Amino acid sequence: MNFMTRMRLETLECPQVAERFLTQVYPQVLAEGLLMGSGAFDHLQVLGRGSSSHAGTTLRYGASGGTSLLVSAAMPSITARPVLKPSAAERTVVVAISQSGKSPDLVNYVRQARMHGARVCSLVNAPGSALSRESHRAIELQAGPELAVAATKSTFAAGLACLGLLAGLQQARLGINTQDALLESMPEKARQSLALDWSQLGHLLVNARAVFFVGRGATLGIAKELALKVSETTGVPAMAYSSAEFLHGPIGAVDSRTPVIALNSDPEQHASFATCVQQARDRQAPSLLAQTSGSSDLPSVQCGDRFADGLLMLMPAYLAIEAAATGMGRNPDAPAGLNKVTETV
Repeated sequence: MNFMTRMRLETLECPQVAERFLTQVYPQVLAEGLLMGSGAFDHLQVLGRGSSSHAGTTLRYGASGGTSLLVSAAMPSITARPVLKPSAAERTVVVAISQSGKSPDLVNYVRQARMHGARVCSLVNAPGSALSRESHRAIELQAGPELAVAATKSTFAAGLACLGLLAGLQQARLGINTQDALLESMPEKARQSLALDWSQLGHLLVNARAVFFVGRGATLGIAKELALKVSETTGVPAMAYSSAEFLHGPIGAVDSRTPVIALNSDPEQHASFATCVQQARDRQAPSLLAQTSGSSDLPSVQCGDRFADGLLMLMPAYLAIEAAATGMGRNPDAPAGLNKVTETV
């Protein structure tokens, strides 16, 4: 293809998305995070499909490790009966994440949760959505219109919003907010990330029969997101696993035509990732390690926060995957059989 795809153009907008986040989104998510951590709630449910769910993994892991909240992923397919018992619902907050805010099962889920007394906060990119109307606090992600089917800048925006919620939770717990400087650096860090060369990743996709992404904790959602992007834009089946699970079965399917891409932003997990990569290479699998400290095959940008560092891996990977898809003669903006709005039943 000789034209600039929407997927690439929208990925290149991520620094501007980060700038708008600071002025238009961060104050709102910080306030919601403070409320979530005020002691009024015991349970946090995170709701989303596809890329939105992957962004929400940042919130789930961050809140699980840094607060006393019981954190879970919501199950939007279960809407034929009450989502929560009233006695539990009033101490539950549901954070619903969506690019369009139109997915019927997400809208139905938050409607029932609210009816039973839960607080609902939505993070939605499209203004005036049905999901927003069902929410106590509706926060627009301000990523701007996203026309490519493959979500990029809206996923980054949702990830930033999750970091902002975590900043509020931290401030509620400690009485101070140490995340302001980190978040203020994100526009420049995003620009640096876009300049990274991850073309090795794209080259591995062309002849692959399948691809394995490996993450853990802060990068598990990132691994799932990139696996989704590979599958939907290149047509190559891609799967994502935790490094804690990869060696317990999935590695049995690894060979010279199944690249393994490992993503690590946590120095405490170096040994786990090193083992995964080495065993994959022992099976002749082309393998790449992206790591924010220590040896790495793919360059990265460091913020000093494992969740932010993981989020910044998205941009160079998106560009590499888009280049692979176009090089394979595919249109990543409109993959066959896919729609922008996810409607599941």
